[in-house]
Amino acid sequence: MIKKVREITKVLLEKGFREETGKHHIYYWFFLDGKKTSVNTYFSHSASEANDFLLSQISKQLKFQKKDHLLRFIDCYIDEPAYTKMLLDGKYVRREENNSPNGKPSQ
Repeated sequence: MIKKVREITKVLLEKGFREETGKHHIYYWFFLDGKKTSVNTYFSHSASEANDFLLSQISKQLKFQKKDHLLRFIDCYIDEPAYTKMLLDGKYVRREENNSPNGKPSQ
């Protein structure tokens, strides 16, 4: 299976990722509640297609159990809330606990 990088990056940007351009790569970081997480992937500036090997690597970077799950994510069968829940349930990301109105953690 081959997917266009343009298609993948468009979906990433629609589902909570933000783009950062580096010297040799373009990075996509997942943000939760406005904060950058450790979940990310990247593409070479010259990349136009992602083959099976690259899709498998992206799948691992984005914390999917199987490449098929990544493909479902790209094809919009998995939306941002479902992806966020998967990351939270797998403890790949966490929400900051902040329940008090003054911005300080409650005790």
